[in-house]
Amino acid sequence: EDLWHCPEFYRKDGIPIVPGSIYFGGWDCGMSLCPAFTLIQVVTKRAFQAHAILELTSPGGEDMEMFAPRVAQALERRLPGMWDEIRHYADSTVTTRGGNNGRTAQQEAKKHGFEGPTKLRPVSNVFLPRRGGVTWLLKQRVAIPHDPTHPEGREVPGFYVDAKNCPVLRAGFQGHYKWRVSAQGDEKGEGQ
Repeated sequence: EDLWHCPEFYRKDGIPIVPGSIYFGGWDCGMSLCPAFTLIQVVTKRAFQAHAILELTSPGGEDMEMFAPRVAQALERRLPGMWDEIRHYADSTVTTRGGNNGRTAQQEAKKHGFEGPTKLRPVSNVFLPRRGGVTWLLKQRVAIPHDPTHPEGREVPGFYVDAKNCPVLRAGFQGHYKWRVSAQGDEKGEGQ
């Protein structure tokens, strides 16, 4: 529900950076020319809570050589002096060699500062575990026992979306991201 995960108070100015948080960068490298990136801030001080605080998408027809420097610049603006503390994970295609130059998306990203501890690490692209992780996060409730505005305590979402900095992700959670039916659907199965 949009009002639950993207409340009014985060729509105008966005979600603030919370000191002491842990940061994860999620990369969709794919084999197309439409890479995407999302930055997640995990707050652990009061209670475990995740915030989607930045996204970058490709306007179409953009390879990793062009996309990685845009991500680096956006991270430097959003987390000044801290972007090298982000743990980066990408879909498993990050290590697949491209046809145009024989390089991987991981190698291209490395040329733009994503190396060593900030290297893009490949993770499984299997759909059900990925969907399960998102579903689990969206269902999480965090108890805030000592909130002055609610002396008896209250529950808040375990996941917030920054409307200002993550408009595509927010739209996706509202149902705008759906399977595209392919002409190969009969041949390869429903949802192809």
